[in-house]
Amino acid sequence: MRGPTWDYLHNLLRAGLIPSVHQNMHQSIKASFTCWLELVKSRSMTDKRQNAGRHLL
Repeated sequence: MRGPTWDYLHNLLRAGLIPSVHQNMHQSIKASFTCWLELVKSRSMTDKRQNAGRHLL
């Protein structure tokens, strides 16, 4: 993995040119992951409610 491009990127990171881009990327990824997690949680909750309703019937 240690090629010339990696060294170049590492130097840019050290110089502080990339962190802002990297941070923005990280925040957007984190936000989309959180959104997906909430979606999955809400979906599983509705499934549980439906199953509970079926059990009552």
